[in-house]
Amino acid sequence: MKGYPWHRVARAMTRGFFEGLMEGLCEGTHPELIGKRREAKVIKQLVADHYGEIAQSFVGAVFPLLLSLRFDSYDLAVADLSSHHFDSHTSPKLLLRYACGSKEDYDIVVEAYRQQMECLLLGHIQRPEEFLKSVLEDSELTEENDGLEAPVAIRTVVRAIMQGYAEGIKMSKTANRQLRQQTVLRLMVNGMATLLSEEAVDPWADADAIGLEAVYKRVSINAFNYETLLDEMNQAYADLSLE
Repeated sequence: MKGYPWHRVARAMTRGFFEGLMEGLCEGTHPELIGKRREAKVIKQLVADHYGEIAQSFVGAVFPLLLSLRFDSYDLAVADLSSHHFDSHTSPKLLLRYACGSKEDYDIVVEAYRQQMECLLLGHIQRPEEFLKSVLEDSELTEENDGLEAPVAIRTVVRAIMQGYAEGIKMSKTANRQLRQQTVLRLMVNGMATLLSEEAVDPWADADAIGLEAVYKRVSINAFNYETLLDEMNQAYADLSLE
């Protein structure tokens, strides 16, 4: 089975968190724009209003995901984490550096974070085909190797997206904290396209003609990934709905 390079998974995870975050923020702050195109000025204003919260929210969401990529079990992760004596005053930067495990991996995540913030400050959420164009030009991020197994890679991206979406809704301070199924379905297609696709194409280009299920199967590449995606998406949706 193909292994998914850590660096590609980390970049797809980061992009997914930011798309989810901005969807949650937009829906919570501007419910009148749900299902409609958001102008650049709306996105820029939301980023400006919440700029100081985003880094901490990002680290809080990806910290457990990055730890799960480093350790073989929850107990091992907890034991190592306890030995570092982190507390509420530990900076997000230090926590992220620890979660990544190496300076090289930390630099990858920081650069991915910077790229996503740059897009938002310009007034748009990075489209899957934009992301893929940059990733596919870097062979280190696409080569087949003994990387992360498909279920692990898919889970990481799905959870980052869902956590980002939930964080955005909370950050908006809206009284209605509902996770919209239509939004989740769209976010998952974009997330799988950025993680699994080998072509820089718009995953929604012919969605009206082939239908949503066909889009899901296409971005999943194979039946195993498709079933893994549905299972993980449903579990993440249920977990966050309980919260």
